Amino acid sequence: MGWGEIVVVIAVLALPFVAYRLIARTTWLERLVARMASRRFSALPYLQSSAAGDRGPRPVPFPVSLAVLTLAAAALIIAAASGALAMTIDFHGRVSTSVGMVVSAVGMLVALASLVVHWASSQVRWRQLKYELMAGGWGLLIMGAVLDISAEAQISGMTLEVREFGSVAIPIAWQSAASLLGVPALFLVLGIATHAAARRMASREAGYRRTLRLHRWITPLGKLAVLLFIIPVHLLFAVVSYTAAAAISSASELTLLVYIFMRFELKRALWAHPILYLRSFHNDAALSAFARIVAPVAARYGVLIGLVHAAQPRHVLQGQVATLDRGGFVEASDEEWRAWVKRSLAACQFVVIDVSALTGNVAWELQAALDAVGPARALVMEHREPPGEATEQSPCRLYYSNDRKRRRTARRALDRWFSAAAGS
Repeated sequence: MGWGEIVVVIAVLALPFVAYRLIARTTWLERLVARMASRRFSALPYLQSSAAGDRGPRPVPFPVSLAVLTLAAAALIIAAASGALAMTIDFHGRVSTSVGMVVSAVGMLVALASLVVHWASSQVRWRQLKYELMAGGWGLLIMGAVLDISAEAQISGMTLEVREFGSVAIPIAWQSAASLLGVPALFLVLGIATHAAARRMASREAGYRRTLRLHRWITPLGKLAVLLFIIPVHLLFAVVSYTAAAAISSASELTLLVYIFMRFELKRALWAHPILYLRSFHNDAALSAFARIVAPVAARYGVLIGLVHAAQPRHVLQGQVATLDRGGFVEASDEEWRAWVKRSLAACQFVVIDVSALTGNVAWELQAALDAVGPARALVMEHREPPGEATEQSPCRLYYSNDRKRRRTARRALDRWFSAAAGS
């Protein structure tokens, strides 16, 4: 094996881990995007938008993406009818379409743009744009795969003579390109179905608990689909077979599309009753505890919201939090933060407050939380060495430490508390 092949193998094996790092943890690229955004959000606009959740219920969650995909499918069908689209068959019998590759590449860029929007701002008012970009990008990826599958179906049964190490080009029939209309049709069906299911679930008795259970169920599904999408495209293509890689990759793309629609609808409901996280901005122990203990567990039970400060910016607080577990954190001035906390307490479902650095402001937040939601839905966290379990005198107090073994213990205790408080 030459040096070129060795480099290719190393790159193929490294790409999934690099991609997972980009998706799961903060990188220098994310920090750069967050700093370039440099938005200083005031409390009042955020409170108004988060109280409403979004612009209102829509039977079709992503109308812009649906329109773009429909126009793209119509344009490709017209191009195929005029003979402008062609497929290439190599001497191994593999079929490829340059248009399909271009559509897939554009879809990947659009999906990455949604990730940049998520990095730049996790505010609820950017939520529609973020999901439109993600859904549209994934739709274009699926459209590129559908075009390749339709091209292969068109030449099935045909006898082609291809020179060794050569290739032949054949026009794509408009009937084959017509299958692209299935992608916007899938968007329409998924949008109507997930929207109707979410509204029906929320309208029933104990609708919040039902929504929460479904959200907890699909959260690991999304992470699994991301890994399936990353790994087969690179590893199975190089190690096992092209057919296996394409099949598993297509299945993961469809799973991710369903996950995007379900997550959008469920998050819409959970934004109305978020989880409020409070702590001192000068508490260094809370940074690690938030990333390693609070965020991974709380993300399964709703949407985390809270305040950030110039001394502890958002990209620092959420620096080690998985991308899918991010919450909405805003920066408020010294004159606005108390009003923001009061309004958030009126809407939130749970409160988690870290009192490791018990300043006067944290003491006020603690008392306000206990008065607003009661001790059963307010958890007090405190950094202590050695840590202990919740005591009988303080059933809603959790002691934690930042070493790995005791973090796992704290996560399990926090999960039990959320489960009991949610009544699930």
